Amino acid sequence: MTKAEINSYSAILILVSTERCSVCVALDQRLKPWIATHYPNLSYSKIKLESHPLLRGELMVFSAPVLLLFQNGKEVLRKAGVFSLE
Repeated sequence: MTKAEINSYSAILILVSTERCSVCVALDQRLKPWIATHYPNLSYSKIKLESHPLLRGELMVFSAPVLLLFQNGKEVLRKAGVFSLE
């Protein structure tokens, strides 16, 4: 995924993870049904930093997990580390 692809969505929630992040795996499993229940029109994507090294600098993400919400290409929410979905 590129920044241009992110900008193409009206709203997208992105989980930034790493290969060895067990918290990221658990969070991904909880996010999918939570989004389907609460925000069914929201796009969702999981991005592994190892697969998208250029996004590290573009999104200013250097650790995991990080949850980013973009609306019309603009970042409106950032949660990092330990946080509640509620």
